[in-house]
Amino acid sequence: MKKKIKNCYLNWKTRFENAKKHRQKIKSAKELAAADTLVDAEAAIQIHHLTMPFKVKFGTYKYALDDVSFTIKKGQFHGFIGDNGAGKTTTIRSILGFYSNYIGKIFINSELAQLEKTKLTIGYIPEVALFPKQLTIREYLIAMARISKIPSKDVIRRVDALLADFGFNTSEFNKSPSQMSSGQKKKIMLMQALLSNPDILIMDEPVANLDPTARNDFYQLIKKLNQAGKTIFISSHILLELEQYIDSYTILKDGKVLESGILAEKNKNIEYNYILELNDNKQILGFLHARQIQYKQNEKNLEVKLTDRQKFSLLGYIAVEKIELIKFSENKFNIDQVFFKGYN
Repeated sequence: MKKKIKNCYLNWKTRFENAKKHRQKIKSAKELAAADTLVDAEAAIQIHHLTMPFKVKFGTYKYALDDVSFTIKKGQFHGFIGDNGAGKTTTIRSILGFYSNYIGKIFINSELAQLEKTKLTIGYIPEVALFPKQLTIREYLIAMARISKIPSKDVIRRVDALLADFGFNTSEFNKSPSQMSSGQKKKIMLMQALLSNPDILIMDEPVANLDPTARNDFYQLIKKLNQAGKTIFISSHILLELEQYIDSYTILKDGKVLESGILAEKNKNIEYNYILELNDNKQILGFLHARQIQYKQNEKNLEVKLTDRQKFSLLGYIAVEKIELIKFSENKFNIDQVFFKGYN
């Protein structure tokens, strides 16, 4: 009996201590958010100390988001990366206003996200496509345009222009969206997001469940939109594919930001700009020393710092000396390495 009472006491003591720590953490998060008043006029999306706790049981709390801060500049193609459950969808829904019980600040084009006018500047594509079976593609888009408060005189013109831009012919847009392939459904969702001609497109795992061809087609579409000036914010866990298109990124793990950055700046900071792998790396060391070319020798390859002139000279030497070249490539920043280092 005494043991049970003691265990009960210790259990309640632990819960009260956890509750106290939680209150202190929330207080700190509120103070940080209140103190961080800097608004970037060049930012499309700016997040300050976004924190979202939830109670598991009395005295026990978890954090869907824990002091999340990052900035997306206008016109960027931003990758939001993390495993399932990392907090990506929760962050996106907070930006869109689906959640309001968060601590922190969210700015859209320098305005607080809670303001109604900021909603008009965002187009959203969720992961799952749900369409009414009784409407055709054209009817569905017209209905969505009216819900989006697009002026009545512009609705038909806007819908038909999008259908033409996305390559839908008359026989297709008179079908139900539910009859279309997964790739076509994503295009319809993208058209819906573009109805109000927003500055920002937010996409939550948009290429999930698409085959490679459909994924490539979708990425090419949003790449063109980005080149036309749209800010793209896309969440995904398919790193190799995403890295081909994005110019900035944020990696999330367990509700916390592991790293956020701009690819061009990361590449600029790489000391050795090429990777060289030969059948026998020692065959090239004399050439590098003679020309005072900086290098770093690894177990399997060499990282070398080359000007364009030195690069062509080196490749010429390899060809003339008939040295077996296994690999020669640019040494670029690799999001994979950052991601897996943080997740391991």
